[in-house]
Amino acid sequence: MKQNIKLSILDNNEGQIEGLPANPRFIKDADFLTLRQSIIDDPEFLDIREMVVIPFNKRFVIIGGNMRLKAIEEVVAMLQTEFDQLVESKRHESFFLDWFAAITMLRDKKEAPCRVLPKDTPTEKLRAYAVKDNLSFGKWDHDMLSSEWDQKELKHWGMDVPNLVDDKSEEDPIKGISKKLQVECGDVNKLEDLFEELQTRGFECILK
Repeated sequence: MKQNIKLSILDNNEGQIEGLPANPRFIKDADFLTLRQSIIDDPEFLDIREMVVIPFNKRFVIIGGNMRLKAIEEVVAMLQTEFDQLVESKRHESFFLDWFAAITMLRDKKEAPCRVLPKDTPTEKLRAYAVKDNLSFGKWDHDMLSSEWDQKELKHWGMDVPNLVDDKSEEDPIKGISKKLQVECGDVNKLEDLFEELQTRGFECILK
């Protein structure tokens, strides 16, 4: 069931539910600022990718979206002068009304869209959801990203875009210098994944 829930009754997963360990994710300061900005830019996306919660002791514990809660709380606490400037900067954009409605719900109503799990959801399912919510099963095609996508947009959205070096550039101070990286890993599957990832980025690799 989907519903808007008051931020004041949302709790991060700190291990308060028996059988469900505390949220194992953390976020660095720079990444957190990017997440905060992402919510400011596209608050309506929270209604598409809502937080996943479960009722617990007349409150709700977040199973998926713990970092988002903290970022939302900072958006809600934004100074009015900063918010007014933000509104003026967005006013002439085509999606302004949708944007304004979404961010107003956060700031004025202090509510966030949530997907509410049944109260009797087994803890083994909760553990699976908590981890799977943060897994990425696909891999980026970096050649396509560099040739068909706007690099500034990708960075603004929070993607870690590798620096692309022009092989023809005469200003490259390390051009012509051969450098090698040796990686040892006891997990064959992880090693093969890394091998494939480096190859897609244009590195010459040898798997022994």
